[in-house]
Amino acid sequence: MRSRKPKQGQVGHCVVPHNRERSAHAGLADPSVRRAIAAEVRKAGAAEAKAVTHLERAIAAMERR
Repeated sequence: MRSRKPKQGQVGHCVVPHNRERSAHAGLADPSVRRAIAAEVRKAGAAEAKAVTHLERAIAAMERR
């Protein structure tokens, strides 16, 4: 049986590190960083517009978790 002590940087009771905590290690949890990344991708050109919308959807999904 696993102990239920919450790990550092964890609020809930779940022991499994989900995307929010995983991305926090990469510094991606900061929304301003996410926005900067999205802006950089947007600058890359309108040809990648599909990729941008896909990225933004993925980011939104991450934030919902």
